[in-house]
Amino acid sequence: MSCTEKDLTLREMAVLECLRGGKNTADTANALSVRECTVKFHVRNIIRKLGAMNRTHAVAIAMAAGIIAETKQGCARKRAGGFVS
Repeated sequence: MSCTEKDLTLREMAVLECLRGGKNTADTANALSVRECTVKFHVRNIIRKLGAMNRTHAVAIAMAAGIIAETKQGCARKRAGGFVS
């Protein structure tokens, strides 16, 4: 399955960046100010859209496709009015 950045929502991209940074579900939920079940929902969608076997595979696919950068930039945190790195 071929997926582009346009196929992922902004929230899925934020979760994917957290995954790339090695954050677990709880840390990702905390960083994005959402519940863990919401993070799990987005991770399932990312895996499905990218045709990955698991979250690590999803990150590898996304990096190979240029959807996310290979350099570690960290996970965006939600602040009032939008997202902040």
